[in-house]
Amino acid sequence: MDPSRNMSKYRNLLNGKHGEPPLIPFFPVITKDLTFIHLGNDSIVDGLVNFEKLRLIAREVRQISSLTPSHTILTLCLKTIQTVREVLVTRNWLAW
Repeated sequence: MDPSRNMSKYRNLLNGKHGEPPLIPFFPVITKDLTFIHLGNDSIVDGLVNFEKLRLIAREVRQISSLTPSHTILTLCLKTIQTVREVLVTRNWLAW
């Protein structure tokens, strides 16, 4: 990982021929991008919702989602929910 030029080598790798799913994205880059979008754009402009900000956020989320097949994401979510449920039940915080 080369952090120079805003992780350009990593970004080019994702957008190039090697960026085919399944891939595990580098979380700090994603958080940085979403943080800059959130902090760099007002949510309300002239009393109206800033849809451009929402479009930018949606584009980032779409790009992240495209790195993993949808069935994999669904399976991961279901496993996470099951794990959380098991922890809650074993600690008697949830009675199922």
